Amino acid sequence: MNGSTLKQNQFTGNKSLMVELNNTFDSHVINGIIEGDYFSHDYIGSTNNSEWVMGISIGGESKYSSYENLIIKDITGYGSGNGIANSPDNKLGYTYLYPNSVGNSFKLGDIDRSTGLDTSSTNRTTSSLIDISGYSSIGYLSINAYLGYQGLSGGTWNIICHFYNANKTFIKSIDGYQYRRIAVPFNSKYIRITLLNSSYPTNLSIQYFRIPTHCSFKNITFNNCRCVGMAQSAMKDMLVDKCDFSNCGQSSARCAYDAEDGWDMMQDCTFKSLNFSNNPLNDFLTCAGHNFIIDGQIQGKIDIWERTRSLIVKNCITPSIILQSGGKDAIVTHGIYRVYNNNFISGSVNNNLSKYNTCTNSLNGVIYNSILGGVGNGVYKNCTIKVSKVLLGYMKKVSMYNCTFIPDSNFTDRYSLSFSSGHLNDYYFENCKFNGKSILNNHLYFYSGYFVNCIFDDTTIAPNVFANSDDIISFKDCTINYKSNNLIFYSPHAYSKGTFSQISFENCIINNLDNTTNPLLYALAKPNGFCKFKNCIINIPKTITVFDGYSSNIDYIENFLLEFNNSPLPNEVKLISDSYKSNSNIKINLYYT
Repeated sequence: MNGSTLKQNQFTGNKSLMVELNNTFDSHVINGIIEGDYFSHDYIGSTNNSEWVMGISIGGESKYSSYENLIIKDITGYGSGNGIANSPDNKLGYTYLYPNSVGNSFKLGDIDRSTGLDTSSTNRTTSSLIDISGYSSIGYLSINAYLGYQGLSGGTWNIICHFYNANKTFIKSIDGYQYRRIAVPFNSKYIRITLLNSSYPTNLSIQYFRIPTHCSFKNITFNNCRCVGMAQSAMKDMLVDKCDFSNCGQSSARCAYDAEDGWDMMQDCTFKSLNFSNNPLNDFLTCAGHNFIIDGQIQGKIDIWERTRSLIVKNCITPSIILQSGGKDAIVTHGIYRVYNNNFISGSVNNNLSKYNTCTNSLNGVIYNSILGGVGNGVYKNCTIKVSKVLLGYMKKVSMYNCTFIPDSNFTDRYSLSFSSGHLNDYYFENCKFNGKSILNNHLYFYSGYFVNCIFDDTTIAPNVFANSDDIISFKDCTINYKSNNLIFYSPHAYSKGTFSQISFENCIINNLDNTTNPLLYALAKPNGFCKFKNCIINIPKTITVFDGYSSNIDYIENFLLEFNNSPLPNEVKLISDSYKSNSNIKINLYYT
C-alpha cells in the first residue's frame, strides 16, 4: 500500500468488508491505513447494530498469507477477522465436498488394526462402512460436528479411522482427533470410525473445510474498532504478532480481541507480544479453540473460557487473568493448561497448573514456585507471599505446602489470613513459615484448619465459636510464638453463644515472647467444645491467667474443656480468672506422665 489510506465511504447497511484475502497463496497486504466509516455510518437506518461492517479478513483456504504493518481504525463493526468463506465467484465453498453424515451407525465393538476385521469391545464403538469417494484425491478429511457451536461429541476427542479400497479390502488404520485433519491413504473408498468410548453421538459428519492455514497478522494497530478489534474464527497455524488494541469493543461483542465463532476449528495459534489499552470492557477473550499460546502479552486482561483446550500463557505482563476451566471433572474438555513466567496483578488460574509467576495480589488456582502478594483459593506449593498489606485475601478452600510469608521491610502491622466459612478439610498448611506478625483470623468465619510443622514468628488465633461438631483447628509439630496478644481469642462477639469450637495442639512448642500477662485463652465470644494441648512445651510467664474472658454472658459457656496432657504449665499460673471460675461448665484438666 506504500503508506496509502483506504477510506470507506459512509453507507447504510449491517455488513461490508473493505479488504479480503480469499483462498490466496503467499499474498500480503502491507504498509497502509484501513479507515472505516465509524463517524459517518448510518446507524439508525442499519440493522443488527451494524456489527458486521468489517475492515480486513482472511477467508477460505488461504495459505502463507498475511496483513502486516497496518493501522486499522474507525471501523463501525469488526476491525479484522478470519474464517471459512465462499470464494467471490462461489466456485469454492466452505468444504471440498458436501458433508457426509455418520448418523446413528455406531455399535459397540472395535476393529483389528492388522486385519481390519471386527473385534469385540466393551469400551469402544465403531461405525458401519461409509463411502468417502473423492477424499483420496483431496488427501485429507475431518470428522466432527458440522458448524454450529460444535464441541466434544461422544465423550472422547480420540478416534481411529479404518480405510478400505473400492473392493472393501482393508488398507490401514490411522489415529485421529475430532476436528483435526486426517490423512487419507491413496485409493481409499470407504471408512469405518472407532470412538474410544462405549457411548456414541449421532451428530458427527465427514468433511474437509477450507480454512486459513499458516497465515498471520503482524504489527497492526487496531484503534476505535466499535464492536471488536479482531474477531477470529476458523484457522490453523495462525500467528498474531505485535498487535496493539485501543478503544475497541464498545458495542455488541464488546471485545478488543475475541476468538469465538470458530469454536473447535480454531487450532494451533500463537499470540505474541500483544498490547491492550483503554478498551472499555474485554481485552483478550477466547471462547474455544485448541492449542493456543499467549506469549509476552504486554498488558491487558486475559479471559479464557473452558472450551479453550490445552492453553499456554507465558512471559506476560497483564493486570489480570481469568481461566474458567480446570480440574479433573472437566479435563477431557479443556485439557491441560500451563501458565508460567508471568507477572499478574490478580487473577484465577482455577485448577490449572501455574508455575514461576509473580502476582501483586492473590492468584487463585494451583500455584507452584511463585511470588504472590496475597492468598486466594487453591493449592500453593513452594510459594513466597510478600506481605505489604493487612488483608491478604479471603480464603474459602486453601492448601499450602512449603510456603513462606515475608513482610516487606516497611510493613509492621499484623497481617491477616482471613478464613471464609470453610469446614472440615478446607484448610491445610504444611511446612509453612509465617514471618512477622500474623493473625489466623475469624474475619469471615474461622471454623476449621490443619497446620502441620509450621512456624509462626508472632501470631494470634481467632477461631469462630459457631463451628460444626466435626470441625477442628489442629496444630501438630508446630512452633508458635506470640506476644502482646492472647494466643487464642474466641470470636466473633461478646454476645455469641457458641455451638462448637474445637482446637488441638500436639507436639507443639508455644512461646510467649514478651512476658505479656494477657490470658493465654480469652473468651470474647463464648466457646463450647474444647481446647487440648498434648505433648507440648509451653513457655509462658508464671504470672499469667490461662483462661479469662469478657465479663458478660458467662453462662453461655455450657460445655467447655481445657486440657493439658503432658503439657506442663508453670506451677504459679492461674488456671482461670475469678470471674469465670464460678461457671462449673468450664473444666480444666491437667495430666502428667
